[in-house]
Amino acid sequence: RIMIAIGIGANSSATSADIDAAISSAHKTMSNHATPIATLSNAPFEVAAQKAAQNINTRLTTFTPEALAKRNADCQTTSERTLARFGVASIAEASALVAAGQNSRLILPRIVCGSVTAAAAISADHTESPL
Repeated sequence: RIMIAIGIGANSSATSADIDAAISSAHKTMSNHATPIATLSNAPFEVAAQKAAQNINTRLTTFTPEALAKRNADCQTTSERTLARFGVASIAEASALVAAGQNSRLILPRIVCGSVTAAAAISADHTESPL
């Protein structure tokens, strides 16, 4: 099954409206194909992310820092702060990659929308760009 996933990262001041805006921006770039939404488990913005996912009738999936760090080599951007704090190059990019499955690839590197970042990845069995 072909899947595109959006990963999000944010700082603790991010609201669900901020996350909505980031998801919306990523969705527009992906021609509204992306689902699910994924992020770091127990993130300070997890409740806001859950609400944002519900607003677009999708689910929020969360992953441990250890699971996300396994995809560091596949991330196209690195946040030094995130790397130092969680051992993850980019929460948004790694979350999208893990959610899209093994051997998935980024199709939207990390974009910044205020206090939120978003990225998108596509599952490995997809051969055409959805753009």
